[in-house]
Amino acid sequence: MNCIGFIGFGLIGGSIAKALKNKLPHLKIIAYTRNHEDTDTAVEEGVVDVALSSIDNTFSEADIIFICTPVKIILNIMNELKPYLSSNQTVTDVGSVKGYVHKCAKEVGISDIYIGGHPMAGSEKSGYMAAYSALFAGKNYIITKNTELSNDPVYNRKVSRLCELIALLGCNIVTMDPNEHDYAVAGISHVPHLVSAALVQTVIKMDTENKDMKRCIATGFTDSTRIAASSPEMWSQICLTNRDEILTVLDGYLDILKNIRESVANEDELAIKKIFQDARDYRNS
Repeated sequence: MNCIGFIGFGLIGGSIAKALKNKLPHLKIIAYTRNHEDTDTAVEEGVVDVALSSIDNTFSEADIIFICTPVKIILNIMNELKPYLSSNQTVTDVGSVKGYVHKCAKEVGISDIYIGGHPMAGSEKSGYMAAYSALFAGKNYIITKNTELSNDPVYNRKVSRLCELIALLGCNIVTMDPNEHDYAVAGISHVPHLVSAALVQTVIKMDTENKDMKRCIATGFTDSTRIAASSPEMWSQICLTNRDEILTVLDGYLDILKNIRESVANEDELAIKKIFQDARDYRNS
C-alpha cells in the first residue's frame, strides 16, 4: 500500500492520518478539506504529503480513500470522486450511519469498491487541532460490507486489506450488517446524544431567574452532558439519516421514562431501587 487519501480532515480523519503516519512513515497521504488551514498545518507537521484545493485526479493515486465528512454530503462527495476512481481502489467512510451511505454508494455506482466504516471513538471537540494518533487505541472500529457481494472474492480481498490498515490504529475490528449497525448505534450513541442535549435544554427552560440550577452544576451534570457539546451540524445530519432507528429507540426510552415517572409519583421505593440496581449492574458489566 503506497497512498491513502482523505476527504474531510477534522478530528477523525486527522487522527487516522496521524496514527498511520506513525506506523508507516513512508506512506503517501493526500488530503482535501474545506478548511485549508487544517491540511496546511498537517503538511507542516509532516502528516500530509499533498494538500489539495479540490477533489481531482490526484485521488486516482490512492489505494484507499477515507471520506470523513458529515453524512448528508457523502452522496455529493462520491459523485465528485467517481470520475477519478478505478476498480483497484477502495472507498470507505467514518460516518455514524451506514445504511444511508451504502445506499449512496449504490446510487453513484461504486458499491463494488465501497466498504462502510465507523470508528467508535470521538470527542465533543472537533477539527484537526483536536486530532491525536492514539484516539482509536483499544476502541471498536465497525466495518459494514455490501451484503450483495459477501461471496465475491475480489470484494472480500478489499475488505481484508482495509481491515489490515485499520488494525494499525490499535483498535478492535467488528464486522456488522449495515442495518444492524444503525439500530445498535441508535441505542448506544444517537439517542444518548439527544438525551444529553435534552438534559441541557431542561435546565435552560426550567432554571430560576437567579440561575440556581446553573450555580449548582457539578460533575454529575457535566459528565452526563459532555456530549451535548458535540457538533450541531454533524448530529442533526445523523438524526435525519438514521431517523427510523432513532425513533424506534427513542419511543422505547420514552416508555421507560414514563414508567420511572409513575414509580416516583407512586413512591414505589422497590421499583425505583430496581431501576438504579439494574442500570448499575449493566453499566459495571
